[in-house]
Amino acid sequence: MKIEIIFTKRKYEKQNFWDLVYEWEDVLSQCLNIKIKNEPKVFDKILKGIPYLYYSQTKHHYSLCFQMGAEIVPSKIQWLQRVMGLRAKNTSRVIPCIIDFWQPENEIPMFNKAYCNNPIVLISSMEAYSFLKHHGCKANIVHWALSLPDKYAITANTNFKKHYDLAMMGRQNALLEEFLKKYIETHPDFTYAYKKIENGHFNYYTNKGDYIGNADTREGYFNIMRGARCGLYATPGLDGKPGSNGYNQVTPRFLELLSSGCHILARYPDNEDTRFFGISRFSPSLDNYEDFEKALDRGRKIPVDMNVYSEYLSLHYTSVRAKELEQIINKK
Repeated sequence: MKIEIIFTKRKYEKQNFWDLVYEWEDVLSQCLNIKIKNEPKVFDKILKGIPYLYYSQTKHHYSLCFQMGAEIVPSKIQWLQRVMGLRAKNTSRVIPCIIDFWQPENEIPMFNKAYCNNPIVLISSMEAYSFLKHHGCKANIVHWALSLPDKYAITANTNFKKHYDLAMMGRQNALLEEFLKKYIETHPDFTYAYKKIENGHFNYYTNKGDYIGNADTREGYFNIMRGARCGLYATPGLDGKPGSNGYNQVTPRFLELLSSGCHILARYPDNEDTRFFGISRFSPSLDNYEDFEKALDRGRKIPVDMNVYSEYLSLHYTSVRAKELEQIINKK
């Protein structure tokens, strides 16, 4: 069994959260010598963007496609697909990788139908994988974790110049924000970076009024993180992410903060995914202000151990996941 094509959405999915996926695709393509082809998108309004040319293009080889979430379509749409002879991605030659899985238990039968013909279904979250296994999922699911693209690799000698104490990247956790506001009140010398959306751009300023950069691109995003001594992090269910249904998988921002040389102040539950990534090695789950204050005081004063960070991240680069993917498909 060999994957010969990665179907990409980069031709039409332009939201910045897809940029990380395209970085994964580039590394996998290089490491495994796989071609990248643009995924066709037709009948958008009828089929909700599900491509219909998969079947004809994957008769003689296997293809890989990343999916931001499980693509479960209503039975009426499935009926329409069958009438039109469109089998979309549910074929014996397509290997989907589901990045975010938020489905409740009552949707598992729909998930089984949506992925029953795929030879392998890659699930990024160990928490979701365990949930599906526990509830008798019939699809051939395999855990294949999220990763950090190799272009952001660090070594023990990597040194980022730090300009501010903390950067608030992405969606924030309400309790950590509450702790931070209290900390700011009693530490007037504290500096942090925050986002302002201006004319559709993600601009970052410090609480002292200084403009420090733009995070519209992945490069700009990393430059802002690299200038911070600390970063806040929480898993989606605790973070209040809409539609997360209480799932708390570890997201790529955890790895990104480490690769930027940041101390992490985190909130998370103890589950299969947080244990898989060993998040407790870098931060306890901070559920009270006293612990938060101590962690932030320490992070402002003591640089991170880049040797520890680089050794840890060496297990989670996309090139490592490429080797793991080879082992997975060779077992098929």
